[in-house]
Amino acid sequence: MNLTKHAIQRTALAAAVATMLGTVAIPEPASAANLTFSVSGWFTMLQPSGNAALINGDASTQGFYGRRTPVTGTMSFDTATNNGTMSLNAFSFFGSGVAVATGVTFEDIDGPGGPGTLMLGNMGFNWNANNGIPVSIVWDQAGVLNAIGQGLTVGDTVSGTGALAATDGFAFNFGKFSYTLPLGPVPVATTTFNTTDIGTIVLGTNPSGTLPLTDDGIGGSPMKAGPFPGFNANFDFVSLTLTSDGSGSITAPPAAVSTIPETSPLPATSPLALGAATNVAPPGTAEYCTDGSVSTCDTNNSWIADNGTNTIQVPIGQTINVVNVDWRAGGGVAFDKQSATVTVDDVTAPVIDFTNAQDISVTVTSTSDNVCFGAISATDAVEPNLTLEWSHDNTNWNAANADTGNLTDNCSTGFGPNANTVYWRAIDVAGNTDTYSQTVTLNLPSGIVGKACTIDLATAGYRAVDALFTMRDPGGAVTPAGTVDTTVTGKIDTTLLCTSESCTDVGAELATTQPFFGSLWTATPIRLFGPGTWTFEACPFPRSFDSANSDWKSPDGSTKCGSEFTPNPISMTVGQGQLGAHMLFDWSSTKAIDVVVVWDVNCNLYQLTTTDPGGDGILSTPMVDGPFKGWNAAFDVKTQTGLTPRVPPIADGGFTTTIPAVQNPAIGKSPLPLTVTNPTPAVADPAAVRSCVGGCFEFTTTELLDGTDGTGAYQFVQAVLPISEVTPFWSVYRKFDNATQTWGPFTTNGRNDVKTAPLDNGACPEPGSGAY
Repeated sequence: MNLTKHAIQRTALAAAVATMLGTVAIPEPASAANLTFSVSGWFTMLQPSGNAALINGDASTQGFYGRRTPVTGTMSFDTATNNGTMSLNAFSFFGSGVAVATGVTFEDIDGPGGPGTLMLGNMGFNWNANNGIPVSIVWDQAGVLNAIGQGLTVGDTVSGTGALAATDGFAFNFGKFSYTLPLGPVPVATTTFNTTDIGTIVLGTNPSGTLPLTDDGIGGSPMKAGPFPGFNANFDFVSLTLTSDGSGSITAPPAAVSTIPETSPLPATSPLALGAATNVAPPGTAEYCTDGSVSTCDTNNSWIADNGTNTIQVPIGQTINVVNVDWRAGGGVAFDKQSATVTVDDVTAPVIDFTNAQDISVTVTSTSDNVCFGAISATDAVEPNLTLEWSHDNTNWNAANADTGNLTDNCSTGFGPNANTVYWRAIDVAGNTDTYSQTVTLNLPSGIVGKACTIDLATAGYRAVDALFTMRDPGGAVTPAGTVDTTVTGKIDTTLLCTSESCTDVGAELATTQPFFGSLWTATPIRLFGPGTWTFEACPFPRSFDSANSDWKSPDGSTKCGSEFTPNPISMTVGQGQLGAHMLFDWSSTKAIDVVVVWDVNCNLYQLTTTDPGGDGILSTPMVDGPFKGWNAAFDVKTQTGLTPRVPPIADGGFTTTIPAVQNPAIGKSPLPLTVTNPTPAVADPAAVRSCVGGCFEFTTTELLDGTDGTGAYQFVQAVLPISEVTPFWSVYRKFDNATQTWGPFTTNGRNDVKTAPLDNGACPEPGSGAY
């Protein structure tokens, strides 16, 4: 369609924030115009931490696994002011009805003709009876501004140019995997800039954000009111088609919606009144079409004159049935879009066909083997687009491939020995769910009884924990004598890792109900640190020495550091596979005692176990101030069990193995089978402060001579222990004498030799191998 156009151009656009945006050169506009675009793009909701996206199950069939939800609508742009509005079509969100963005406006932050490409947008967001959720957003519109400056004709489409969306390179976690779902350069891209709040933020407030801008590195500006506090809404528009150059105008009716009851069979169509268009210029020229696109409507000559009611028949084929309606005025000088949605009140759950997911028994060489366990399909009375998922624990779910003709699509290495349960579920758009449980049994070679240790530090959100607290005096004695506090509880978020000593993120909190020397204690805040060396000032605030009172005090003199405190730094070095903690320990009237702890993350009973970074044989690091100066506070932490919903463990699995031991008749000769049993000694080992790092191995050997035989040679056993982790440098080997019921040292000599070797093609070398 060829129409006479204004020459629409723009001045040179430089960086709005010079260090962050590039420069685009655009000519000066010859005259102003009001432009109308049809737009399409993606909505992405990031969690407050910015390290994960919400999964919209209603959008799971759209090619981005529900991480991005398709959005369409119209955008109006005034080239005189560089401001505009948007009208976005409703979209289904989390099975709780449609989401609608209302009152969408945007303005050029630096004013008409200014150097920048940033636009400040504000909107209201309606979802699940929460109306007017205020959303602020900062868009980079370099792509569309550049196209306007070069000149556009009605029907031209702008795409594949402009800025990168803030989520372009974001890794979306998907079960045990992660994907990058790139958009590439887009005409209208959400940035990582945040706006400044405008007063009290409540539902119905719009605008909610203003200048100045800040940048937290997370796409979108955190919401401050409604059901998603702190979440970041990203709207990125990948395609804009010019539908009007301003010589006419039309505003489509608001989104039309209705709900019909579920019946059997469903009706083929359902009537729905669209309403009437407004702002029509030239007057009396409003028309609409439901053929799917302006070009198709033109080809089919299927435009229908606006009669004020405009009832259409919406085809019914699933739970949510959407027809996109194109409106025009003046025979094609102005365009707008409307969505028409008929929702079926779906109350019937899907039905799973588990023919290809029957109980199976699989022979494997180890628990690290990849096991494929089939596939399910499902049918639903209303909805053809079902979400199929499987889980090991009925809590963390993975998308299932429903191709029952290829049963190697659903596979996992996360199985333990013997019987495992695979949970399956099929979910329709309305949230109705059918479930099925499958048993997958692993048949392991003799000796392996356990599953590989898995570490989970990437799950965001606080997990409830139990902990042990043990205090040791400078000589290493547990104080009070033999007392270990088992009543400690708290919470931890292992994704809140600090990157500097000035970080204020609270990664964990701990508290007790058992008095320590007559007083209760709390440890809060606790800040978490990854690998590196971290140093903290002991007195928890800036201070100077008050010589008159011989005490340290804050700059304003209001708070003293306390005579028991000194300005000594306290440090910790956190290695790979470890987690560091800096806590302020309050006891009795003494506040903010600095404590650092370095934890090993492993599959012991306590998943975070205190280490001895100083190598002095006393777990933890000595405190440098406070009433317990020189003492060592140890905290061992595990996630709480028995909670609903289940708290994902920080570490899960680990090997408990009855190992095959072998007897060699002579040194260096071929080993022979030896009788092996697996008792559990009833006598505790007082010298063992930590056990089972890398695996627990308890076995008894028999039929050996306790000394020399008649030829002067001795008999011995070689036992190959397949540990799941590298042996820590501080390990101590101990052995149990069943005759005397005592533990003793496992010495390194001709009779008790400890050697290690790396895996050989995924397996341990044979006893006697030169690899040890």
